[in-house]
Amino acid sequence: ATATVGDEIAPVTVTASGGKGTPSYGSSGTIPPGLTYSNGTLSGTPDTPGSFTFALTASHALAGAPSFSSGSYTMVVSPRPLELTGANAVNTIVSRTQAISLTGAKGTGGTAPYSYTVESGSIPAGASLNSAGDLTGTADATGTYTATIRVRDSSAPQRSTTYQWSISVIPEVTIASSAVQGYGTTGTSYPVTTFVAAGGSSNFIYTFTGTKPPGLDMDANGTVTGIPDTPGTYQFGVTATSQPTLQA
Repeated sequence: ATATVGDEIAPVTVTASGGKGTPSYGSSGTIPPGLTYSNGTLSGTPDTPGSFTFALTASHALAGAPSFSSGSYTMVVSPRPLELTGANAVNTIVSRTQAISLTGAKGTGGTAPYSYTVESGSIPAGASLNSAGDLTGTADATGTYTATIRVRDSSAPQRSTTYQWSISVIPEVTIASSAVQGYGTTGTSYPVTTFVAAGGSSNFIYTFTGTKPPGLDMDANGTVTGIPDTPGTYQFGVTATSQPTLQA
């Protein structure tokens, strides 16, 4: 008989006939973990792979009554097929100076533990694939890298599968501005100041950080204009965020 870890088996029933009294049931050998033999029925969901040999018995309570055996069974319980989770989420963009901490696809099913190796292609120089299948390090150069990652389980014979991981390393995001005037006058237009970001993958979003002077605003192109309307000292900055999210 065969079964698979995590899949419920079709019940096996031993029927005792003849004799006197209510029969009692037992077993010998090793029933696969996760299965139970109760009232003459073997049922359940195996949770451990392996080959298991056992016999199911029935006997009557009357002293000296013979015991009936179903005969010897050998059930081979196979691991679940090796599969991957997260394989659709491994097309990634990172900055060249950004510390890389990327989660790769994970093995499931089969027999743990799993191992992860780069079978072909390449990952960014300066980064490495760790024992959990995740990418860490800091890329040495920009570019697009595509690698085939092989995932192996611990079954005997061993099972394995692969997936593609594409990683784009783009220049770090920098930001510069035209001359920034450090003072203003209420009721007087503040000099037009434009902040310009570079690197990343373009498509920048500009936002203020800190507390900007009331009356000043910034448009989608990073240009600050307006008329200050409240006296005081204000400390603020400008953040440029590249899409996907990389900041300067």
